[in-house]
Amino acid sequence: MHKVSYSGEVLLCERWREEFGKEIDNPDQHFRLVYLTSHPDMDDAKIAAALKDAQIAVMRPEALGEDTREALADLMAAEQMKRNCSAPNQSTLREYADGKRREALKGVLKCQQDEYRRGKVITQKAYGIPAVEIFRTTQRREEDMAGRLLEKAYDTPLFSPRDLRKEFSDADAKKVFAGLFHKDPARAEKDAVINFATGLELVAKSHPAEFNPISSQALAKVREQVAGRSDRLLSLI
Repeated sequence: MHKVSYSGEVLLCERWREEFGKEIDNPDQHFRLVYLTSHPDMDDAKIAAALKDAQIAVMRPEALGEDTREALADLMAAEQMKRNCSAPNQSTLREYADGKRREALKGVLKCQQDEYRRGKVITQKAYGIPAVEIFRTTQRREEDMAGRLLEKAYDTPLFSPRDLRKEFSDADAKKVFAGLFHKDPARAEKDAVINFATGLELVAKSHPAEFNPISSQALAKVREQVAGRSDRLLSLI
């Protein structure tokens, strides 16, 4: 989002745990996505109240339907068949059981997808993200979900995204720092300054290789926070 690659974590668990709702305190982690694999005992409102950070989303499925139970029964039956056909002369039956297992597994995955579509995406501020949209496909689901969270939290960036020439990542941040402050920066570090320093408002457009954050919104925000205060430890991210 905003031409910046944000990192986060994705958790998978059968049941809700209190630690999932704790505030995100790692400056390199911008979101937490929690998948519950079964319908929780707590109601949605209690889970939402337990979320201490607006950048956490909990995806919970609907209670298992009859189709899902039948698909799981088919999968278990195929696995049991394969275990029972362990004799050397039963290779044909094992191949048959493998085929039935693959078919059953596809059925389970389809049903599971349907359970999540009928489920709920729970957030602290009730963003109203439709589960049917998030689970419409299995491709880039986490990117979609994280993007929806971050566009709420980072709706007004303290930099100029349009001036970033490429997508900006953690690795690029290190290169920009080296390119601006190391005595003899490498070519890749110099290139990073050209690609990103203007968008980060660390240089003037007229002199894109010289550190000059006079128009930096981020530094202005820092000055605002420390104005009139004594020495204070800051974590700059």
